[in-house]
Parts: sequence; structure tokens; C-alpha cells
Amino acid sequence: MEVVRISSDCISIALDLALEVFMEYEAPVYSQEGIDEFKSFIDANRVNSKLSFYGAYEVAELVGMIAIRDYQHISLFFIKTAYQRKGIGRLIFNRVREDYEKQIFTVNSSPYAVDIYKRLGFMPISAERITNGIKYTPMVLLESERLRLKRYEIDDFKAVYSIFSNPDTMKHYPHAFSKEETINWINRNIKRYDDDGFGLWPVVLKSSGEVIGDCGITMQNINGEMLPEIGYHIHEQYQGMGYASEAARLCIDYAFHSLNIPALYSYMKYTNVPSCRVAEKCGMTLIDEYHDPINIKTKVYCIKNRDKEWISGFIKLLMFLFMHTTLPVYT
Repeated sequence: MEVVRISSDCISIALDLALEVFMEYEAPVYSQEGIDEFKSFIDANRVNSKLSFYGAYEVAELVGMIAIRDYQHISLFFIKTAYQRKGIGRLIFNRVREDYEKQIFTVNSSPYAVDIYKRLGFMPISAERITNGIKYTPMVLLESERLRLKRYEIDDFKAVYSIFSNPDTMKHYPHAFSKEETINWINRNIKRYDDDGFGLWPVVLKSSGEVIGDCGITMQNINGEMLPEIGYHIHEQYQGMGYASEAARLCIDYAFHSLNIPALYSYMKYTNVPSCRVAEKCGMTLIDEYHDPINIKTKVYCIKNRDKEWISGFIKLLMFLFMHTTLPVYT
């Protein structure tokens, strides 16, 4: 089995494979509108496609394909029926990953493929949606050299409670969490996934599978404004090893390149020097200090999305606050 980039003269063969498998497995649960939408996407990419195609070949036969668009979004991913459940999908995806330094991939998964993507390390970031008749679940893979971010589940309680009930870990917060507060923390982030398309995600050590903290994006009231904030909480046992900044950079890249967020903020108690250092290591700049009844004095850091400077940051921020960006289904 060989996995290679598909040349431009063979793209139509790859699109035919995608349409064939779609009609067999996915079309039965779609409306006619959804089927027509998919066919239109296939036809539109037969000429001057801007997607990057990879294929798995058994001798000279194309048996599986994947197509990637800008910012590492998977637009198409299909395996011929006779070659499914043989690890070919993972083989193709691993080959794709070799070509990208940052291991951040997004996909709008069909109902049929959600469990397949989960096995590849993806997590749902919101509930199932329908656009133009296409049913899909937005999903993302977030990995760095040492870490993987996952979706919160109630089964994470034991690991999370050991982190947030630790007085040393929580010394810059009003108090360590009780069991009830930990459960509420988990449930609040699960709700955020559906409401906002993001939240805090457990940070997992790839080497051991251990949950060592959380990191992610939440909407926070910062000095009277609701702003997208990058938050990070690492168990005291693992602090000082660069895990917080590694996870935060991963979330910043995802926020800027996949969610199109114009700016991210981070705020912390003025005595929380380690958190300030993490913000600075991630390229954030101190932009404000204000007094509040909880922290006495709060520091605010910010980093702007430099790729989007051609649009007014103020306008983009207003747009983001009113409606969070949704990834296109197939385009």
C-alpha cells in the first residue's frame, strides 16, 4: 500500500471515489438537498480545485482519498468499501500529518464518520448541525509535541478533582474546588462546546494518557467587556515544564487560523507570576491592569491575529462576539 499526493490529472478519479462511497454510506440519511449540495461540491472541484489531494494505492488502484483545504481542514475523506476497516484511513491521515508542522486539523464529519474521526484523535466541538441539507458534526484534532487536548467528559472527574482541589495548584484563585464545584466546572465546559464551539479542554500527556490540567478558550467578563480568553490550569506537580505554554500556543493557533478570532486575551491575579510568564512566552502583551474585588488587581494580556490585520480588529471582534464563526461544510 502506497500513500502519495494525487497529481492534478488524477483528481477526477479521487472525486469519483468520494462520490461513490458517499452515495453508498451517507446519502441514505441525507435529504435530496444535501445530496445535491455534495454533488455540486464534487463537480466544482473537478476544474481548478484548490484542495490538496492524497491517495492510497493498492498496486495501481486508488482505494482511498483525502482532500485538505486551507488551514488544515479536511473537506473529503473516503475509503472504498472493500478496503474499509483495514487501517487504510489512519495510514492516509498519518501521511497527511507528515506534511504539516502544526498538528491542528478540523473537519465537519458526516454522522457515519464521527466515531471514525474519534479513533483518529478528533473531538466534537459542538452538536450536530444541518446546512444546505448536509448533516455534520464540527470536530477538531489538537496535538502538540507532548500534549493532546480532548473533550471534557464526566468520567474525567477523578483526574480533574485531583488538580482543582489541590491548594498549591489553586493558590492564585479564591479557593480550591469542592467535588460539586469540579462537577459544575466539567458540565459548564461541556455546555460551552455546544453554545460557543469551544471551551476549556483537558490537557493529556501523549506519553502516558494522563490528564494534567486543562486549557482552552472561553468568553470572560474582563473589566466590563465579554472577550475571548485563553485559560490554562496545570497540576502543581507538572508546572515549570513548559506544558502550559505548549497547550496555550496550540489553542492560540486554533483560535486564529480555524476560528478566525481577531484577538485573544488572558487575565490573572497580579500575584500570579507563573501565569504572566506563560502569557508572555506565548507572545502576549500586557495591555491593562485594573482593580476588582476578587483579585484586588487584575492583569490583562492580549495577542492579536496578525493574519487578519487587513480587517479592522475592532469590527472583527464585534462580529465574533455576535456570532461565532462556523466552518463551511465542504468548501
